Amino acid sequence: MSTMTLPVAPQLAETEHQLSCPNCGSGVSLDSSQLALDAQRQIEDLQAQVRLLTQKATAAGSLRLSIPSHNCFAMPQLPSTTPSERDLAAALSREQVLRQQAEGKLDEASGELEELSQQLFEQANEMVATERKARAKLEERVAVLERRDVEKRKRLERLEGAMGRIERVRGLLAPPGDK
Repeated sequence: MSTMTLPVAPQLAETEHQLSCPNCGSGVSLDSSQLALDAQRQIEDLQAQVRLLTQKATAAGSLRLSIPSHNCFAMPQLPSTTPSERDLAAALSREQVLRQQAEGKLDEASGELEELSQQLFEQANEMVATERKARAKLEERVAVLERRDVEKRKRLERLEGAMGRIERVRGLLAPPGDK
């Protein structure tokens, strides 16, 4: 009987006010990360239970194989199973059921963790997209205001030039005593 090694989900590195994924560096809010840490602990507990149950099942199987077989011609026929064998078989059966339950819980917790991670990254992507749109709108608004500013400066320069010409013409047309 071989033991199955399950991959351990990546641990989340904790910073001062925010957690981030060590693989991609994406930030995780504390509420979601607490759920992820709880799920990680539950996964680790279930993996430990699976290992224990595997060891017990292996031990029961090897004990069953180590019981010597009797020559049916030399000894009178014994009942097919002794009470201790029945106890061992019942214990093995219970351990197998418990192992299946633990594996089911592990699968459920892994699925839940995967779902939470997916939701978290979807929310992060939505936030980034919203921020990009807002930034693009602001940049567009700044460009419009800068363009208006340039147009106003040009008009002001034209007005100042026209005022200067008007002053010069007035100076030329004014009677010599008004100067």
